[in-house]
Amino acid sequence: MISHSIERKQWHLVDFALRSVRPLGFIAFMLGALSLLGYALGIDVLYRPVDDGPATHPLTALTTMLMGCGMVTSASPLPLLRRLSPCFLLALVVTCLRLFEVAYDISLVSRFMPFRQVVVEELQQGKSNSMGFNTAAMFFLAALSALFAGVRWSNLAQLFASIALCFPLVAFVGYIYGQRDFYGQMSLITATFGLIVIIGILFSTANYGALRAMLSPYLSGTIARLQSILGTIFPYSLGFALSTATATLSGKVLAVYVILTSWFIVLMVGVAAIYQEQIDQQRRRLTRRLSDVAALDELTDLPNRRKFHDFIGQKISDNVQHWLLLIDIDHFKRVNDTAGHDVGDRVLQAVATELARRCASDELVARVGGEEFAVVLPHCSQGRAWQLAETIRESVMALTIPEWTQPHGILTVSIGLVNNNGDLELTESYRKADKALYAAKRGGRNRCCMSEELETASQRAVGQEVSA
Repeated sequence: MISHSIERKQWHLVDFALRSVRPLGFIAFMLGALSLLGYALGIDVLYRPVDDGPATHPLTALTTMLMGCGMVTSASPLPLLRRLSPCFLLALVVTCLRLFEVAYDISLVSRFMPFRQVVVEELQQGKSNSMGFNTAAMFFLAALSALFAGVRWSNLAQLFASIALCFPLVAFVGYIYGQRDFYGQMSLITATFGLIVIIGILFSTANYGALRAMLSPYLSGTIARLQSILGTIFPYSLGFALSTATATLSGKVLAVYVILTSWFIVLMVGVAAIYQEQIDQQRRRLTRRLSDVAALDELTDLPNRRKFHDFIGQKISDNVQHWLLLIDIDHFKRVNDTAGHDVGDRVLQAVATELARRCASDELVARVGGEEFAVVLPHCSQGRAWQLAETIRESVMALTIPEWTQPHGILTVSIGLVNNNGDLELTESYRKADKALYAAKRGGRNRCCMSEELETASQRAVGQEVSA
């Protein structure tokens, strides 16, 4: 029997975010490979976008490729690859070793990096080419976040990813405000790599926690997104205006202010969105429950006449072909008069249960009158409709109902069927099914009658009268 709850909104932004993970991973992998290609072909602009500025180190490009590969394989059907990608583990190891190198001035992983000679020559020429602490920390946190996401620790994954996101944002602020100290050895390409990777990892957790609340299609999500956008744009714009208008203002302090303010605002908005979404979920559940109660028949728990009209009206509006079956319990008045209304209620409940059991999940069974039921069969053939009607009729005959069938005999129903290709209005479709139902009753009850048969018989009778 079809579900009878109110329509729920689709979480399109969550679906979009989840679908974007693999493309973002592919982009990150290709951009990392392109930087390595720049080393191989001697094309500086592919790894050093600004003359005399920082370069994207080969280890950085390699780590980006590992992270991109991990994002692509995270959607693999194989559980091991999907949950704990070896690429993320390898990226975590590489960045961890690099952090030890920077901290203790030792060589662990750099000696095995590709294009080592090119890097050494550039360093001898006084150019900047290193995987600095900020870059290593950014990818370390990103890899850690990806691993947490793989084992469904989504809140931790989002926390570490949001911290990692600060590094490329700091670098972008430095480039925008012209503060070299702020981006240090992180090139513009590296900052872009980090942004793509971290956004992809965050998107992989879009169905959980703060990010799900912020992407919600309901009011709470809309408010959260608006607050996040304004909370990011406004401090950046204000900081840029102040830095250009006030020469004495420390750009480094200003950039710290901008980043911390934006990060704090987005974090608070995310936390608020979680609680707001929880409250809104309770409201939606209550609304659905009230809607379900309003659309249910109290005695049989079947959809009522109102729900029936809404359902079949939508099918007609969408031009969906369907069959309508009207089912009436034969001699039901005698049940109430002979055995009482309590037994009559049990008869209605038993028939309702049998009808619901015989129908599929996309079909509707409703109680539309005292002892009258309706069944709507979308996308159904004539043979299937007739077979179901006969099955219902025979299964009702086989019912055992305490205090009725034993002393008074079997229970029977009469059924009228009509086909609607979407061209009949509800009133006309119902009238034809009702006419077929009463034809079945006039024919002796405990039988099925199809509206098309009545029309064919009527046309045959008219033809005979004309020929006479």
